[in-house]
Amino acid sequence: MRDRFDGSGADLSEVRRQLRAWRDVHGGRGRRLPDGVWDAAVRLAREGDPGAVARGLRLNAESLSRRMAAGGDAGPAARPRRPAFVEVAP
Repeated sequence: MRDRFDGSGADLSEVRRQLRAWRDVHGGRGRRLPDGVWDAAVRLAREGDPGAVARGLRLNAESLSRRMAAGGDAGPAARPRRPAFVEVAP
């Protein structure tokens, strides 16, 4: 069993299976879900019914809606990054 969630499932049942395996290893309520879970959920919700995706994956529907509105499926390359170094003029 993999320790990380890769979110590569093509459909709801595959993402549900991966999420269930992740929860078995890391626990349930109160555990922060990896970004890959939310990215996969956002992709599925945009293709179908967001409410059904939230219920099917046992995710908070409001959190899913917020991530959809914020462009949650952007992926690491498209997310704004903090600069590693900022020069401050004297």
